[in-house]
Amino acid sequence: MLNRFSSLDQVEQLQYGLMFAFGAVCILSAVSPLGEVPRAVLASVAFGITAGLWVSHLTTVLYGAADRLE
Repeated sequence: MLNRFSSLDQVEQLQYGLMFAFGAVCILSAVSPLGEVPRAVLASVAFGITAGLWVSHLTTVLYGAADRLE
């Protein structure tokens, strides 16, 4: 698994790393001992950032695949 990760280009490694980090923040904030509202806000923001990074990564991969088909 780490072999596959190290074979990716630097931008994809950064995208995967950020998705993992913000996904972990999302999960950890959801089970944190904070109050209900701050916990929900932090988990929602972290999830939104994670989803945005995933969509950005998907768009990058699709554009790259389309360029290779031409």
